[in-house]
Formats: sequence, structure tokens, C-alpha cells
Amino acid sequence: MPVNLLKIKQLIKRRGFTYKEFAKEINVSEQTIVNWLKGHVKLSIDALEKIAAYFDVPISYFFDEGGNISGSIVNNGNISNNNVGSIQITLAKKENEIELLKTKLEACEKENATLRELIDVLKERCK
Repeated sequence: MPVNLLKIKQLIKRRGFTYKEFAKEINVSEQTIVNWLKGHVKLSIDALEKIAAYFDVPISYFFDEGGNISGSIVNNGNISNNNVGSIQITLAKKENEIELLKTKLEACEKENATLRELIDVLKERCK
């Protein structure tokens, strides 16, 4: 499935950016943004990664259901079926890493809450 350009447009709009302002934020020309969003120029993997990082969303966010990557993304002028599979595997791994990090963060937050409770108990005892 192709990149859902509407999702990029919506993110730009939600931030209240003009295309010119957004272009400056990610260090490309306004015309480049316009060409991407009109489908005149295909997004490179690097460009899509930059946009995803800027908006703090996974790259898979920009694909319709299933997160499939098709010829709508071009890396150095072309993308082979092997590259598509490799990219999908990389995306899946990154999403798994994110889930693991979320789990670790939740565990740390619980541990911090427990430590705060212990500190409060000790403060009471020391009064």
C-alpha cells in the first residue's frame, strides 16, 4: 500500500504549520513538501523517517492498515521486493523494541512509586 499522504498533511495542519514552516523544520524546501504531498515526487525512506521522527510517530503510521510498503516509497530511485520485506521486518522489530521499552518504563514507574511510598514512611518515622 502506498504512503498515506493525507496523514502527513493532517499532522502538519494539527501543528499549525504552513508547508513553508514545516519544510524549514525538517530542512527541505517548501516545493519539496508540496511535491511530496501532491504525489509528484515520491518520498524516500530517509525523508519518511525524518517526518516520522519529527512528529514522534512510527513510520508504519503513514501506511494504511497493515503497514505495507509499496513502490510509493523510493530509496535511491528504486526499491526491490527484497528491500520491501527487509523494511517491513525492520519496522516490526522497531515496534517490538518500543513495546519492550514501554513495559520497562511502566516497571520503573511502579518501582518509583514504591520507593516514594517508602520514603514517606521513613519520613514519618523520623519525625
